[in-house]
Amino acid sequence: MEVRTSRLPLVAVGVAALIAGCQSAAYNVPGIEEKERGVLPATQGVAAPPPSGAIVERYADHLFDGPAGQDFLGALSMGYRELARERDSASDFADAAKFLQRAGAAARGERIWPEEIAARVLPKYALQDLIYARTRLMRAFDQGADQRYPRIAARAQVAFDCWMESQEANRYPEYVHRCRMAFEEAMSQLEAGSGGAVSAAALNPLPHSASAPSCAGNGCVPLSLYFELDKDQLSATEREKLRAWALAAKAQPGMIVIAAHTDRSASTRYNDALAERRLRHVLGLLAAEGIGRDRIVEARAYGERRVPVPTPDGVVEARNRVVEVWLLSR
Repeated sequence: MEVRTSRLPLVAVGVAALIAGCQSAAYNVPGIEEKERGVLPATQGVAAPPPSGAIVERYADHLFDGPAGQDFLGALSMGYRELARERDSASDFADAAKFLQRAGAAARGERIWPEEIAARVLPKYALQDLIYARTRLMRAFDQGADQRYPRIAARAQVAFDCWMESQEANRYPEYVHRCRMAFEEAMSQLEAGSGGAVSAAALNPLPHSASAPSCAGNGCVPLSLYFELDKDQLSATEREKLRAWALAAKAQPGMIVIAAHTDRSASTRYNDALAERRLRHVLGLLAAEGIGRDRIVEARAYGERRVPVPTPDGVVEARNRVVEVWLLSR
């Protein structure tokens, strides 16, 4: 968060004009006196039912925000404008201009992706949490969160970029915390709404052609490698999935992130050790396929923490016995 002691008049005027031009229409809320005079229409405060076949979340967006809030890009544009206002009020004109630029691009219909990890100079201690956060967000987008829950998905992306920017500045811990908590709250809603981060279809073995990462947009389809109960070695079918994925990934640029999980059917200590063994097993298989540690920026065993599919303690859940591998292409 860059802080300057003086404003450049042209920059200040330009930013102020952009903010004013981007503001959504104000809504006048009638006061008590107007209500008593009976000047309100009969339908005041009564929402019409959603049209037949309408997606409930999108209809709620329309009621709250008007036409600009009906889709993901509209909500994203509004979120970035609010972030730009905060930065402008803190005299951080460089980041205000950056977020206004993102707001304008989204308003024009351009798909704006979350900031790249490499786009900012981040403290080392915060790097792994931000990498994991971004992979969660991109996984939600892969599953259509921006279409099913546009306002929540937009809020998650804006909060992530806020977290990135404040973490780079690294001056105000309370602001970093606020941005991070806003991201976590939005992500918890997205992940709960999708019924877990891993779809049931991902449990079925895929043909080799479908296992290859499809690098379009901002990332590649993640690889999910499933383990049998209490096992730390992949089955022959899962090894074939890894081999096909690695073959395609070698031809794609980008960094790789790996997360190893267990279900919650054993103790935390036991699951930590089991996840570590699963992680080492997958790292060894990737190395054998020609993907070395130089491309892996994060490899972590989470055990039963941060499970892809939230369950109570003690529950056996096949979708949580997984090592996830992401190839981030941008």
